[in-house]
Amino acid sequence: MMKRLLALAMFGLLLGGAVLAAPSAAQAATPQVVSGGPFQVWYECAPGGYCHTDLTCAEGTNYNSGFAINRLVAGALWVDNYCGVRVWLHQNTDWSGYNLCLSPNSGNVFLHRSYHNVYISSNPARC
Repeated sequence: MMKRLLALAMFGLLLGGAVLAAPSAAQAATPQVVSGGPFQVWYECAPGGYCHTDLTCAEGTNYNSGFAINRLVAGALWVDNYCGVRVWLHQNTDWSGYNLCLSPNSGNVFLHRSYHNVYISSNPARC
């Protein structure tokens, strides 16, 4: 048995990898739970026309930059939360300032302020 393990290990090393090495806890990927979705940010993209960009409803995700956040800062018109969890909008990326809690699956929430952060929670309760 030991000779077989040694032979397998040598063969694996010849191929450039260690076949017998198990991934450590730090290497193991933790899958993100995606709860419904998407979270949509709506904005005016042409005179009289509206466009949206989508964010994935990956629980525990902070969105602090990117196209959707740029639209929120610039003054998005409304958002649609099709996530199965609460989504929080924050004035600042460190969650300070004013905030807005959006209940799961709440659509057409009109915005009257700009936001610099979107946080997808893991809480399925209404706000």
